[in-house]
Amino acid sequence: MGIIYICESTTMDGTILKVGTADNEKLLEERFRKHRVDGYRGLIFNPYFAVSTSKYESVEELMKKLFSKSRIADTELYILEKELLKDFFNLFAEKVVYPKQSQSAKEKEEKQQIAPKVKRSDLGIKYGDHLAFSLNEKHSKNFFVENIDDDVVRYEGNDYSLSRIAKIFLKECDGKEHEYLNGNDYFIFNGEKLSDIAKEKGLR
Repeated sequence: MGIIYICESTTMDGTILKVGTADNEKLLEERFRKHRVDGYRGLIFNPYFAVSTSKYESVEELMKKLFSKSRIADTELYILEKELLKDFFNLFAEKVVYPKQSQSAKEKEEKQQIAPKVKRSDLGIKYGDHLAFSLNEKHSKNFFVENIDDDVVRYEGNDYSLSRIAKIFLKECDGKEHEYLNGNDYFIFNGEKLSDIAKEKGLR
């Protein structure tokens, strides 16, 4: 069991991420302190997210392959949407180590994790297909995203998880921050919500 973590730069609006691993929580705290005080490659970083997983080394290697185009040379730095990387780590998380969660937050997260992740490829959605954002049946804004794979969609040249971009669109619609949601409930493909397609296929 080990920990894989994300720190965000204090400059560049946090778009530069430092990723690393630690064997235990004590060592993680030492790494966080070092990144805050001494920095890495001339940049100062604040802790953002960390999970423990028995697959932390293989997760790190998979991340390097999947996000190779976002990696800065041969470093542990990435220019990447932090929510996208957080969602990727959550796929393998056995426990969220940072930030420390209140009991109510843990309960909400556990409820979210009861349902298995639905792959968009299982819904008949392919690379390059466009998904339309819809807040509800009576309210629809002209937001469209391009499906890249089961974990990534693209909007205006940037990559996001479906839940992350749904939060962004929702905030534009109602001005509120939304913590817990299922992106499949807010996007339509061929005139039908992804969550409804999943139900019809017995995937939810």
